[in-house]
Amino acid sequence: MGSSLVLTPDGRLVVAWADLSTDAVQVSRSLDLGGTFDAPSVAAAMNDNLGLIPLGWVTAGGIWRGYPWYHVSPTGAPNFPALAVDKSSGPNRGSLYLVWADHAEGAIAPAAQTASDVASNNSPDTPQHLQLDTDVFGIVSCRECPRNTSDFYTFDLAEGESVWLGGESFYDPLGVTFSGSLADGRIERFGTFIITNDFNVQEDGLRGKPIVFTAPRTGRYRLQVDTFVNTTQYLLKVRRYTPSATSASRDMRDIVLVRSTDGGVTWSPKVRVNHDASGHDQCLPNVAVDERGTVYVAWYDRRHAPFGDSVDTYASVSHDGGRTFGPDLRLSSRSGAWLQPPNVRQAGDRIGDRIAIAAGDMFAMVAWMDFRDWPENADVRGARILDLPTATDAVSDFSAEALASGVRLRWLVNDARSVSALRVYRSEGSSNEIALSDGDLMPAGDGRTEWIDPNAQPGRTYDYRLRIVSSGGTHWLGPVRIEVPQRISALAWRAAWPNPFARRTSVKLAVPRAAQGSVRVYDVQGKEVATLAEGAFEPGERTIEWDGRDAAGGVAAPGLYFVAAQVGSESVRMRVARVP
Repeated sequence: MGSSLVLTPDGRLVVAWADLSTDAVQVSRSLDLGGTFDAPSVAAAMNDNLGLIPLGWVTAGGIWRGYPWYHVSPTGAPNFPALAVDKSSGPNRGSLYLVWADHAEGAIAPAAQTASDVASNNSPDTPQHLQLDTDVFGIVSCRECPRNTSDFYTFDLAEGESVWLGGESFYDPLGVTFSGSLADGRIERFGTFIITNDFNVQEDGLRGKPIVFTAPRTGRYRLQVDTFVNTTQYLLKVRRYTPSATSASRDMRDIVLVRSTDGGVTWSPKVRVNHDASGHDQCLPNVAVDERGTVYVAWYDRRHAPFGDSVDTYASVSHDGGRTFGPDLRLSSRSGAWLQPPNVRQAGDRIGDRIAIAAGDMFAMVAWMDFRDWPENADVRGARILDLPTATDAVSDFSAEALASGVRLRWLVNDARSVSALRVYRSEGSSNEIALSDGDLMPAGDGRTEWIDPNAQPGRTYDYRLRIVSSGGTHWLGPVRIEVPQRISALAWRAAWPNPFARRTSVKLAVPRAAQGSVRVYDVQGKEVATLAEGAFEPGERTIEWDGRDAAGGVAAPGLYFVAAQVGSESVRMRVARVP
């Protein structure tokens, strides 16, 4: 389903499509302009939430017409891969790029308890509430039976929490509708998944497909189990889902890219294109390459719509052949509504398969369906990407700082889910570089991270590098050079400069251990002139400035002064001279 075709600079046709029977993006190539194609090969596994429609998408029809359900013709636009080729004269000429929306790879929690359905849960007003990590056994009646044909369940999720929903039927296939309540009381449907058994697969090829969902908001969510014909028993599973630290995608649907530099024979690991926090839905991407080899990816995005009722158009740019992508660019100036009041034709029903994108000389043009003025008006809007921000690396800002206890190394993790390993390396002069720590480091999450090298020796100079293994390959930061001062055994003044001074002087204080303290200026009669520092002092060297003014802000008279430090039980003083 959803083929995408390109012609490479060497005259090769390459076609890509979603193979829903194997959950993979497959490719095939032709060397005779489409006369024959080689055997299909897998570009990457496709973690597609086939039953989970984009947040805010509303489709007509019953529960069996999801996004897309691959046994009956879908009404929504499916998640097809998009393919582009680099035809520039740059170093990545001929490279192929594939994009689609992928859910996070991760672990499904085991069942913590089992339950059975109750007689009263056949109404949306009386659902059976489940705890997470519950497997519930139930039976749903046929449509010809006198009582209701649906079972209803609810469960709670916190914002950003992920859940895996699946199960098994013991006779006919069953459809499970997944929904949640909006702020105005309406029900937002997130999609439909199918639960089947081995018999269904053998008889008609129908197989169940679970979904992974990350909550866009804290609240209560609902499941509705239905059968078309026969009374059927089932096992419904509601499990927590923990994304893997090495997964390119973070949540239920992120935009991912793979690239090939050998005409589609082999493909890189997945790279996450968007950089937002988990819990937001991205879908329907498209990709293009300009005449300089710059890669552009555009998609629909709901990071500004916690209730899934509107959508924006976003894009991101890569200057290094799809290895890393720059900041997310919001192309739409206003969000477009995809949910409307009851009895009004839904804007989301009219969205096409994917955003339109084309790239030329040093720019890209993106066009999309925009429903900000629906139902009065619907438009095709566009944006031209000219300002090309630099790539956002998974890890950046590597630095080193000497402490009394060693050397503190710091770095900033921008995309923890794309990082599989970090390792610090150290060298001294012309000596061989050595790996520090007992093994690879794993980032706990995005944000500032620090690590101490306790074996750095005083009086030596070291170079440090940080190795990053991520979905984009192996990269290095550094080297950063640091001179470790001699070990501080006692409180001492290191220097004052300039001395004598006319307007301002800097004094450097060596502190052996953490303690409360102060630094004050006194004249030759012992009268306090100014307080330069007061409070907690950390071990190490600290530079303190005096601007030559007294406590009242006036300029101190020329003459001799003493700068006195008291830290813990130790005290030292230094003489400085102020000249006119």
